[in-house]
Amino acid sequence: MILKKNKNVDISENNIIVAYPRTGSSWLYQMIVRLWWMSKYNEDCFEKIGIEFNPEVRGKLDFTKTHFFDPHLKQPKEIVIPSQTYAQKKVIFLFRDPRDTIVSLYHFRKDRRKNYSSSISSFIREKKGGIDSLITFYSIWFDYQKKYPDSAMYLSYEMLHKNTHKELNRCMDFLGINCDADFLCNTIELFSFKQSFSKEMENPHRGTEVGNVNSFHNRKGVVGSYEQELDKESISYLNKKLEPIKFFQKHYMGINV
Repeated sequence: MILKKNKNVDISENNIIVAYPRTGSSWLYQMIVRLWWMSKYNEDCFEKIGIEFNPEVRGKLDFTKTHFFDPHLKQPKEIVIPSQTYAQKKVIFLFRDPRDTIVSLYHFRKDRRKNYSSSISSFIREKKGGIDSLITFYSIWFDYQKKYPDSAMYLSYEMLHKNTHKELNRCMDFLGINCDADFLCNTIELFSFKQSFSKEMENPHRGTEVGNVNSFHNRKGVVGSYEQELDKESISYLNKKLEPIKFFQKHYMGINV
């Protein structure tokens, strides 16, 4: 398989969250930005200027999040790999159980973006954006982190979900940012799933249909929900694809590889 090389530094920011869609990158990004802004400017950017996609935040903090050239819309051979110049940046690679990720992405496209109409069984098998694309993207970035451990760290959605305080502190240490312990706890509460879901209910985002939870940006926030949302045949298909893969063996099968 020949993957597309990224010869130029196409992302100008020097601190980056890299993540496949529907892995919790907005959640992590918003928490880090609020803490970082407070540490640097001693004011709450959440109240003053907002956070998500705000150019003032991105410019002043030199920080962004990216799906790295839309791997969910590409065949595996088309997915972009990072060039060596990215080793000069600080990269947080956020990942999630591929089975939960693919289910969440299916609903995002079918119920929120309205740009996919087939079954979930068909979706996981798609040549562009199916499970093979997701596996390729994850494998690229796990290899990248292994090659550049000083400038890249990985973080699982499951661990962030289970122990948000510990994992968020780990991110801040990696980025070299000091933050107040009480403000960190407040930030975690402010961006909790319960709070984010309630806000989306009160002020629906574009694409949100009140009454259809699958259309919400903050959809469920549950670890392992694929078991209730996929039939046995689809779960078996995904497991057969994933079980030979080293990152899956290590993080989701408990195998030391």
